[in-house]
Amino acid sequence: MNQQSENDAIRLALLEAVSIETLKSPFRLFGRGHEPRVTLDRKLAAALRGVSIPCVNISGYGANNFYPYRVFITAVGLLNESLGWSPIAFSGSGSCYRIDQRQSLEAGESFGRGASEPGAQSRPQPPRDPMEAITAELKAAMRRKSPEIGADLAVLLAKWATYIQPRNFSASTNDWHVDFLKWALRGRAKAFVDWANPQSSPEAIQALAGIKHVYDFRWPHNASCGYIFHVLWGWLQLELEKPGEAKPSSIAEQMETITRDLAAKGQRVKSWTHLGGGGVMAIPEDSEKTS
Repeated sequence: MNQQSENDAIRLALLEAVSIETLKSPFRLFGRGHEPRVTLDRKLAAALRGVSIPCVNISGYGANNFYPYRVFITAVGLLNESLGWSPIAFSGSGSCYRIDQRQSLEAGESFGRGASEPGAQSRPQPPRDPMEAITAELKAAMRRKSPEIGADLAVLLAKWATYIQPRNFSASTNDWHVDFLKWALRGRAKAFVDWANPQSSPEAIQALAGIKHVYDFRWPHNASCGYIFHVLWGWLQLELEKPGEAKPSSIAEQMETITRDLAAKGQRVKSWTHLGGGGVMAIPEDSEKTS
């Protein structure tokens, strides 16, 4: 398992742990009688940037963000169940830190020695990619009707967001996460955002973060990629009325504009080439023929 997959697993486990612990009792992270809490080392803090986990900031010299200890304890248990080990651990100084798989396997190197001896244990097998289960679940969901706008849809979108957030936009029409977003939100993206904004659940917050990630994609405005981007991702930006973005011209409008521009140069269109996503390109006749 690579480091990115491990980070994905940590994010999912912590979001689930927040949901579990929220049902037990409110978090008390500030003031007299606060519950046990932890800080994060730099590596773990970087992996969790943008993930909605309850915390409190203590202002002043050497300020830190403190997180509820019980959430991370629960997350470690969830990670042990799903991966067979935990990529996060606790120090004696009240800090939570990140462990990678290589360090974990090196620490257990002795398990692989003397396998033929009686009672000897075999080397631990690397845990499977946690995103495989999420991918399979979301692909299976797409075979059904998309849920109505509400908590069930937010849960699915939160899992999708965990997958999409570390990634840049894809230009492939065969990627499942591209199809998933269309299946979940096409034609009602604004309605879902309006519903989710006042919600306080970790799933709604994470779903909004994933949508914001796509909203922030830079739209390449050119004859080929611009139209493909509209088909894959741009529709979401248009539904959310992103300033400066507009629906691309139709094929007829493009042909009219290109023909007019070439005529102004004394050229005529010889033939047309259709580009992916609805764009067209003109192949002009030689200048000698049009003169």
